[in-house]
Amino acid sequence: MNGELFKHILVPHDFTKEADRALRMAATLATGARGDLTVLHVITPFYPLREVTRTGPGLLDPKELEARVLIRLEGHVASVLRSDAARCLVVTGNPGQRIVHAAADATCVVMPTSGRTGAAHTLIGSTAERVVRFSPTPVLVLPPLRLRGGIPPAIQSSRRR
Repeated sequence: MNGELFKHILVPHDFTKEADRALRMAATLATGARGDLTVLHVITPFYPLREVTRTGPGLLDPKELEARVLIRLEGHVASVLRSDAARCLVVTGNPGQRIVHAAADATCVVMPTSGRTGAAHTLIGSTAERVVRFSPTPVLVLPPLRLRGGIPPAIQSSRRR
């Protein structure tokens, strides 16, 4: 069963250390199952998309932005895995929805959670939580690394204030 579960792993990636950790874990699981990885980065849309050019501000084409981020993602994934074996995708949209949509083509999802609690969790919500609720495939969620007495980093920083 485990071999089939890790045959095609989707790894949502947001360029954080936690996402790198999930990527390494997914690569280990895929290698053991002779599976493959798809790394997905979702660009959350913001309006208007603008960039400053020589002629002044202009609209930034979302497809051009996706292409630029894809180049960055491919380089980053290759350096984390020390291989170019993973397939990389970049899309624009709501992260939770786009990850769930992409999960339909995977046998499982491996992703981190930031460990937000309290007001931050209530206001921002949890992409991992949405994916767990709506994914058509199993989801392995890696908790944040624990530091100093088992307290997640997000909680530690809020306690210092």
